[in-house]
Amino acid sequence: MSRASGNWEMKFKVGEWDITTNLIIKPDKEGKLTAQWQSEYGEHEITDIQYERGKLAFKRKSKFQDRQWDSTFEGSIQGDTLSGVIKSEMGDITAEGKQVGAPVIGTWNLDITSERGTRKQRLRVNPDMTGLYGSTLIKKIDLKDNQVNFKIVLEFGDQTFEMDFKGKLAESKLVGEITSSRGSQKITGTKVVRRYRRRSTS
Repeated sequence: MSRASGNWEMKFKVGEWDITTNLIIKPDKEGKLTAQWQSEYGEHEITDIQYERGKLAFKRKSKFQDRQWDSTFEGSIQGDTLSGVIKSEMGDITAEGKQVGAPVIGTWNLDITSERGTRKQRLRVNPDMTGLYGSTLIKKIDLKDNQVNFKIVLEFGDQTFEMDFKGKLAESKLVGEITSSRGSQKITGTKVVRRYRRRSTS
């Protein structure tokens, strides 16, 4: 999944107004990036999304009351921050966004402890807040005030088996419990930190 994917909470200033919007980027069935600009001020359509090597650009058509205008955005993504400039006939506006869910997005190595001992599992949280628990798809992962919740549905033939996870982020760890009809299991997770090697210029 593209690094640009996810929900970006964008903040910028128009005159004396402080504006907050949500830029939601996700791939379509062919893998091409699509986006929505969700704002209480007017209707917006985003086209021509380009993302390469940390650089994001797109075109935007906006309509607010009886006004219509075109603008472009060019910016860069570093970690969980998107910084760039919106350019239109009204001038240049600096915008900065934070990726919603950033503290939990990534891969977690889990220790699952029950009466039968401890076993390992892997949790992957995607930028669009879907995920994988082992090889099982998680449709939606919720993060609010460092509280993490999600539901796992396992299917065995005609039967389904549900497990609920409730936990919290604390000091770079994910701590919580998974409960099901069979009881509960304690979970402690450590985030996998990817280290990128710098390419040699020689």
